[in-house]
Amino acid sequence: MIRKKDRRRLGWLAGGMAVCLAMSSCRTVQDAQPDTGESVAVAKRDAELKKEVMRKLKRIILPEILFLPPSTIIDAVDFFKQASIDYDVDVPVDRRGISFILKLPQTMPENGEDADVFAPTSSGEVPALPAMSARNISLYEALRLVCEVTKMRLRIDGGLVLIVPLDPLISDWDTRSYHVGHSFRIPNPMSPTPFHPDEALKSFFAELGVGWPEGSSIKYSSSLGKLTVRNTEENLEVLERLLGEFNAIPVLVHVDVEVVAFRAKDIERLRMNGGMTKEALLGLRKAGKSKRGATASAVVEPEQETFVKAVLEVVYPTELVMETRAGDSNQVARVSGAGAVVPSHFTMRETGMILQVIPKLSDHRSLITLVMRPQWITLERWESYPAGLMMGGRYRTIPFRQPVFSVTSYETQVTVEDGDTILVGSSTATDGEWVNVCFLTARRINDLSQQ
Repeated sequence: MIRKKDRRRLGWLAGGMAVCLAMSSCRTVQDAQPDTGESVAVAKRDAELKKEVMRKLKRIILPEILFLPPSTIIDAVDFFKQASIDYDVDVPVDRRGISFILKLPQTMPENGEDADVFAPTSSGEVPALPAMSARNISLYEALRLVCEVTKMRLRIDGGLVLIVPLDPLISDWDTRSYHVGHSFRIPNPMSPTPFHPDEALKSFFAELGVGWPEGSSIKYSSSLGKLTVRNTEENLEVLERLLGEFNAIPVLVHVDVEVVAFRAKDIERLRMNGGMTKEALLGLRKAGKSKRGATASAVVEPEQETFVKAVLEVVYPTELVMETRAGDSNQVARVSGAGAVVPSHFTMRETGMILQVIPKLSDHRSLITLVMRPQWITLERWESYPAGLMMGGRYRTIPFRQPVFSVTSYETQVTVEDGDTILVGSSTATDGEWVNVCFLTARRINDLSQQ
């Protein structure tokens, strides 16, 4: 006979397996090491999606939230789902909004002790909300507040926000590794030496607000310069914030620059109808009214200058000569009247994107300042120019094909919100039919290893 407590545990396990089967990004053992390249790629993609969702949750500001009885967690999630669309104003319309999944508490059915399936609670048992209100609050803080009063838990899995019951039978562990360098130091006036003992590290971070529930752990490997931590998502978030404040985790800046060409008539129409905004241009692009020009990406250390090239080489001659052949008896080289004209003295020109950039991190952690000089070179066409040669004792003119390049560049300093995309500039192509627009995206990244 299975006890009721054991049946409850089995029910949760069955429910958890069903959720995992429904979501491709679910991992049953989060701290298992990936054994294939595909697993590593999936883990990286999930980690990037998770960070993007977290940035969006904290970026979206709700002017006001107001819940009055008999509101429930269902009403709250419906409100947050719509609010994530209405107030996500800094991205194109097609990218607005966040996907939510609500998992309600479950109870034993009334049809017998031997039933092995748990059923959702009735509407009367759905977690209720007390009267609560707030103004100018981030979507993330609003979710945390609602979860706290309803005994629910906020989780992010890949690109999904999960609202699940807060239950001790459900483990919510996450194992992450941080590359902190071989000279890892924790600021502590009582001890200037590294905190190598794991328990000392745990005690130190506990005093700063990191919870260490039973089963959690922390380990520092000085030889690898690596900190490995097993804890809940909430506690890991606090730990990462502290490590960032200590400058223990190397911070890099990921810069993407892309040039997109739009038809000049479409750009002129935008200007006449209220302005060439980022959203309007992205709308044209989504409608297929653009063509891709050049792109370049760089991962740069703050205050360090880097050059990135994404180019193709165009090789072409700068001179023409007549081929020669040896004479008959005296072996004197002479120009043959029937000789061919051949190219000589070749040179090369790079076409595509060349990016020179120096990132600087602002005191405001969400701002990135970039001193940059992006330039892109385009092979516009080939032109024939007259070239003079002595052929058979006579001076003749023949066509000499040469490439015509266009070069567009900017020297500028811009400040961008972490993870945001902005317009750097625009220029009209030599044919007058196209306008090249330069987009820039910058975001901070920490050197966090895969799970």
